[in-house]
Amino acid sequence: MDDEVMQAIKRKRDASMLRAIELVRDGEAAGVVSTGNTKILVAAGTLRLRTLEGIERPSSRPSSPATKPFHSDRCRRQSGCPRRSSHP
Repeated sequence: MDDEVMQAIKRKRDASMLRAIELVRDGEAAGVVSTGNTKILVAAGTLRLRTLEGIERPSSRPSSPATKPFHSDRCRRQSGCPRRSSHP
């Protein structure tokens, strides 16, 4: 693993990302979503959680597609919103 990543994990033991991984490890959370450094998230998750039996290396998904487009109230108030007519 990257020396920079390992130093960050050791140096910031109370970082929210590491605390979230510990919550998963302890059964208090089902998963972790982070907008932080992906290298650190994957490395810390691998070190603290290990991989499942039969899984050789971790994987991550950079984004999840939405099943429906999200239109906020602010968007709906604007005349160009495609869902304005169906959603007041």
